[in-house]
Amino acid sequence: MGIRQRQTRTEQNEDNRRRLLDAATRVFVAHGYHGATLDRVAEKAGFTKGVVYSRFASKADLFLELYEAHVARRVAEVAALPPAPTSATIEAIGEQWLVRMRLDPAWSLLLIEFRVEAARHRALAARYAELHDRLVAAFAAILARDAAAAGVELTTSADEVARLGIAIGTGFLLERTAAPAALGDAALRRINQALLAASTRPRRRRS
Repeated sequence: MGIRQRQTRTEQNEDNRRRLLDAATRVFVAHGYHGATLDRVAEKAGFTKGVVYSRFASKADLFLELYEAHVARRVAEVAALPPAPTSATIEAIGEQWLVRMRLDPAWSLLLIEFRVEAARHRALAARYAELHDRLVAAFAAILARDAAAAGVELTTSADEVARLGIAIGTGFLLERTAAPAALGDAALRRINQALLAASTRPRRRRS
């Protein structure tokens, strides 16, 4: 009976955590990072303020937990891509990003908002960068893998190519937000192919 009670408490805690994170996602997306509050999250989740504050010391702590889960999902998506020529890999990563942007543009903008806020605070920026680097590493690993399989070599580090790709995607999103009809999906595909062309060359044969 005691074991079952402990398991039930564990399951209840996990259910509460899911409810809290789901509520937090909805509040952040609806109000933006600056407009969201832990009080609003508590109300949306149906918890007392004390429950939320006992789990998270700040709004940033809560958002970073959401971002950690987001990174884990993206890393899994990228890792699941089958081996392919580097061009196909870059195209597949770009398509994943386009799908996410179409399905949930508010989250992408929310993340940009948080990144700007984090840039103003050294400790917060370091915490964000630690999670962001996991995503960069996942992109870099698969780019390096598929460059080798395609018989080409990168002219710079895979890490740099991955970061440039992310930077392009972020800038593309902001510009398309300002002028939705001016940039179509094909424009991002062309930019990604240009990045690939600038970052690879035929593998040199050893004499």
